[in-house]
Amino acid sequence: MIKRIFLGLLIATVSTSCVSKKIYNDLENKYADLKKENRSLSDENADLLKSKTN
Repeated sequence: MIKRIFLGLLIATVSTSCVSKKIYNDLENKYADLKKENRSLSDENADLLKSKTN
C-alpha cells in the first residue's frame, strides 16, 4: 500500500513538473537573443567609455 502511494506521488511529481518541448525551445531562443543583446550593449558601453576618456 505504501509502495503504491509512493509510486503515485512520484508519477504525479514527474508528470506535473515537465515543460513542453516547444516552450523550452522558445525560452532557449529568447535567452540566446538576450545574451547577444547584452554582449552587444556591453561592447557599445565599453566603446562609449573609451571615447569619453579620450
